[in-house]
Amino acid sequence: MTEYTLLFFVSIAGITYLVFTYNRLVRLRINTQVALKNIDVALKQRHEEIKNLIGVCKRYMSYEAATQESVTSIRSNPLFNLEKLNNDASGESIFGKISEIAKIESQLSSAKAEMLLVAECYPDLKADGNFVHLQSRISSLDSVIADRQELFNDVVGSYNTVRESFPNMLFASSFGFKKIDLLVISETKIGDVNVNELFAD
Repeated sequence: MTEYTLLFFVSIAGITYLVFTYNRLVRLRINTQVALKNIDVALKQRHEEIKNLIGVCKRYMSYEAATQESVTSIRSNPLFNLEKLNNDASGESIFGKISEIAKIESQLSSAKAEMLLVAECYPDLKADGNFVHLQSRISSLDSVIADRQELFNDVVGSYNTVRESFPNMLFASSFGFKKIDLLVISETKIGDVNVNELFAD
């Protein structure tokens, strides 16, 4: 085998590896996009159910308007529109805003926990059929979101591992494969809410 023949086969092997790795990263990135969109569907459903729950609560407690305004303000944040962000003309990747999205969702979780804490003081509200149904629905969506968040983070972990492995790390960034952050949404529970802060003037 001549030197040129050896060089030819080495070049072919290198190109084959490059193409294989590139296509693998593309597949993993697409999987992360699909996983994130699935999370977005569940998040939007939860946002609507939380607003419906507040609507039921308002019939029993007049001073809950502040919480409704808080949830509405949080929900109107453009970070919630993942599809728009992903297709933004600026070309900025939605994955660059993962930590911000997690922060906003955590704030919404805190507002929800505060509302449910206040509801504990209203026996008639807790017995309301719509309240019970919506609370159960939100709890179910919380579980769905947690499962989908875990799936997303698993896919992101695989993507980042392939991207950062040697020799992939030498060319991944050049082809536009940037590191993707994990999505960590903090779920505030009723027991974690500071009652004094909640009812402070």
